Amino acid sequence: MLFHTRDTSADFANAKSDPMSEGVVMDNKDQVKGKVKQAVGDLTGNKDLKKRGKADEKAGEVKEFLEGVKDKADDLVDKVKDKIAKH
Repeated sequence: MLFHTRDTSADFANAKSDPMSEGVVMDNKDQVKGKVKQAVGDLTGNKDLKKRGKADEKAGEVKEFLEGVKDKADDLVDKVKDKIAKH
């Protein structure tokens, strides 16, 4: 499976002019690239390519996690700024 879906209701507020922002979010490119490398490695019997694909996929997962942490931190900063501005 090259793509996954997730609830993107919170992403709509931050959505740019991305054609994928209509409810289906593609894995980041490192994850997709990793999955493709793994599939090609499986088909060709190339274990090294498959390992590199797994590494790319994991790197993509870490990036996605860190982007989520950054988004939550940005939201928290905005909430604090709002509370300060109200006083």
